[in-house]
Amino acid sequence: MKKRLQISSKYNNIKIVSSEISQILEKLNVSEQKRFKIRLCIEEILINAIKHGNKFKPDSVIKIDFEIDKKQFKISIEDEGEGFDYKNVPNPLLDKNIRKAGGRGIFLIRNFMDEICFNKKGNKITMSKTLK
Repeated sequence: MKKRLQISSKYNNIKIVSSEISQILEKLNVSEQKRFKIRLCIEEILINAIKHGNKFKPDSVIKIDFEIDKKQFKISIEDEGEGFDYKNVPNPLLDKNIRKAGGRGIFLIRNFMDEICFNKKGNKITMSKTLK
């Protein structure tokens, strides 16, 4: 199944997207643990897209393309922002960063997903997870 969504930059749209994907994964008998990890990663990226990418502008959009089959889940999320330097995200586990707010989303995604990549600009992420 392939699907394309476009949402406005409003926090209430995050649960709509993550719930829809979670329901599809549940119908495919994906484990609760994998569904949780995927949902958390989607929500983290959408929060970042709204907050950092689109700067809370409700008229800005976020483009979402996802593909799900019994073996793999793949999603791309793109905001309208200027992007960021994804190569230099500080490690939140280092002593100097442990008490800082933020910076954990990318860390979680790198640990929960099998593959992640960003476009050159840094405003689009593609993530995938093997399901079986």
